Amino acid sequence: MVNNLEAKVVNRNDTTSRFKKVPILENITASASYNLAADSLNLSPISVAGRTKITQYANVNFQANFDAYTYAADQNGTIRRTNEYRFSRNGKLASFESGRFALNSAGLGSASFKGKKESEEVIESEDEESLEEKSPVVERKKSFFRSEAPTWNLTFGYALNARKVRNSIMLNESFAIEDSIDVTQSIQFNGDIKLLGRLRISVNSGYDFVRDEFTPTTVMLNLDLNCWEFNARIVPFGQRRSYNLSINIKSSMLRDLKLERNRNISSEENFFL
Repeated sequence: MVNNLEAKVVNRNDTTSRFKKVPILENITASASYNLAADSLNLSPISVAGRTKITQYANVNFQANFDAYTYAADQNGTIRRTNEYRFSRNGKLASFESGRFALNSAGLGSASFKGKKESEEVIESEDEESLEEKSPVVERKKSFFRSEAPTWNLTFGYALNARKVRNSIMLNESFAIEDSIDVTQSIQFNGDIKLLGRLRISVNSGYDFVRDEFTPTTVMLNLDLNCWEFNARIVPFGQRRSYNLSINIKSSMLRDLKLERNRNISSEENFFL
């Protein structure tokens, strides 16, 4: 079953149409199955999922699983799914079993924020051209770095996962079930920036909010040296601290002609020593 959820709001910008539709949930699905051939536990877990767009730069996805059956612990403390519906025991339709919520970016970057700047740059370039036509030509010495505006890109994703954990505990010479929710949440981001037309810096990292620590982080640098290029890959912290430095010819035929240095670093050592 697939559905969309929309709302009608007053359209203040368009006088021809009084209302406009605003999507709340672009897609929401619910699914389950019933096995007529099975002698017990005929109903499968129920899954509910959906997605929607918050802005043009970010979207949300969610998914949850529910179980209509109850659980019980046997005489050995082993927890098993029973054929009794939860509704017949406590009036509830189903129990939450697991779920995921994710917030992801969609194409953040310098290209997303050009708009007005581009039109201003066109006007400025036209003015400069007219001035150059009137003024004598002056030959300028080319510098190694280019006078280009920095360009950048950024993507990120936040994920929250939850699942039910059942433990059997001894109670009055029998076993009972104790429920708890195990939660993990983290944010992951990946970005790069290009400076002066030659240097590109990329970073891939994240943060685990449950463990209160950064996830494996990598920093990469690429410097254009005309016919040559310099590359660096650095893992600044964590169990895999290391760096890789190389300088090589850009030509694909001579790419194996390079100088390279690799080093794994223990937690007690310093970089580049």
